[in-house]
Amino acid sequence: MHFVVGLGLTELADALFHSVQPIAYFIDTLAVGFFVGMGYFARKGHLWAFIVGGVFYAIDAAIYGYFQEWLPVGFHVYALFWIFQGFAQLRALYAVAETQPAL
Repeated sequence: MHFVVGLGLTELADALFHSVQPIAYFIDTLAVGFFVGMGYFARKGHLWAFIVGGVFYAIDAAIYGYFQEWLPVGFHVYALFWIFQGFAQLRALYAVAETQPAL
């Protein structure tokens, strides 16, 4: 049984380092911190954060896919859809802003 909304990287780290839990917790913290950071920069309007975060989230989905955990893969695909929507909306806003005269 796995957490559908979790991260494949954290589950992999927990499994690989089950005998050395501080290392697993460190990797878990880095992974979660990375995605929180990408969300922070995306909300600040940085297009690169959508791209970098989306690529790493797709890799995370591939980890679940490798182990044939399809519910988490489905959730990742759903989240990636909305990440792409956010990227497209922000890109459209920047395109509109470029056509507006400067004040």
